[in-house]
Amino acid sequence: MKSCRIVSLLPAATEIAAALGLDPPFCSGHWGPELVEIAGAQDPLGRKYQPSVQIDWNAVLDARPEVIVLALCGYNVDLARRDYELLRRFPGFDSIPASRSGEIYLVDARAYFARPGPRIVDSLEMLAGILHPEKFPEFTPCELGDTRVVRVG
Repeated sequence: MKSCRIVSLLPAATEIAAALGLDPPFCSGHWGPELVEIAGAQDPLGRKYQPSVQIDWNAVLDARPEVIVLALCGYNVDLARRDYELLRRFPGFDSIPASRSGEIYLVDARAYFARPGPRIVDSLEMLAGILHPEKFPEFTPCELGDTRVVRVG
């Protein structure tokens, strides 16, 4: 399995914001920040091994994430797409590096990211494909028909 090799292959960490909620904003917690680290990035807003908490939108602006992964608790990609439209209206959204570069992804959190279990490996593979598509093309988001992960930015 290729995801076991991720840590040794990757360059310096990317700043990522993994959001579990948008209205109001919630950071990632529990195993989410660790998945991001294993995939070769850092989530400065995440709370490793702790519950997710509500955060101020200005904290997201200050973090200046290069990538945003919307792993909205209980949401599939279609529901997350609706909240992405809400996110686009937040003040300062266009100033975030992830917004300017189009590095915003919706994932099926309900099936993959929000539950502990075997699908956590799938979640890690999705993050590897998002962050390092050249090294993990088999996990790179597909534009058409992919119900697991979609690039919207």
